[in-house]
Amino acid sequence: MWNTNWRHLTTAAVIIALLLAGAVFSTWQAVRARRAEAAARAVEQDTEARQAEAERQRNLAEENAQEARKNAAKLRVIERQVDENAREASENAAKLEKLEAKLEKLEAKLKASQRQVEVMAQELILAKVRAAAARVDALLLDRQFSKVEVSCLEELVRGAGANVSVMDARYKAGTVGALDTLEAKAGLCMAKGCLAWAKGDLVQCQKEYDDAVAAWKERADGVRQLYQVGIEDPVGLVAVEAAGQEAELCASRVRGRIAARESQRNK
Repeated sequence: MWNTNWRHLTTAAVIIALLLAGAVFSTWQAVRARRAEAAARAVEQDTEARQAEAERQRNLAEENAQEARKNAAKLRVIERQVDENAREASENAAKLEKLEAKLEKLEAKLKASQRQVEVMAQELILAKVRAAAARVDALLLDRQFSKVEVSCLEELVRGAGANVSVMDARYKAGTVGALDTLEAKAGLCMAKGCLAWAKGDLVQCQKEYDDAVAAWKERADGVRQLYQVGIEDPVGLVAVEAAGQEAELCASRVRGRIAARESQRNK
């Protein structure tokens, strides 16, 4: 009986061991299957990620290639423009050289013309001075002036004084320059000198003519500077030089007349 029970127990134990072994084996197989599935899923995800990255890199490479082609096209356009600008610059340089050569010739001609103009201006000044001398001799005669002549000279002085006032106002307003006011003041001094001569006041006459000479000299200096920089023309320079010479002639004649009178008194 004991042997029979032992066999039964042994058989039961064997069956239980086989069942446990089957359960362990099934569990192990299930774990392996899950691990294999997870590994496969990881591999698939990694593959997909690699494929996505590869696709992104391809797209980026294509964009870079397109951008490179665009830049290359722009570079070719720029190169053509640079070549065109270089040719244009070369042509302009050649034209500039020709213009500079023409300018040098024109400057040489201009200098020659200026010398001729200056010579002609000097001749004109001398002619005007000779004419002024005749006027001065006719004006500064040793004679008695009539009341009408004195009245006309007084009217001339009033007009010249009014002109000076107008020029001073315009100068303060900035509409005329200092040289214009000098001309008006010189004209007033000349008119006063004539009136003083007509009245027989030689001392006052000399003072007025000396003031006129100073004003004309200052104006002549300014006009000469303007002429040297090309602002004033030779005609203006000749006119002011001749006017100054005429004033100097008047002053010289009056000084001579005063000296003659002093000499007669001393005798």
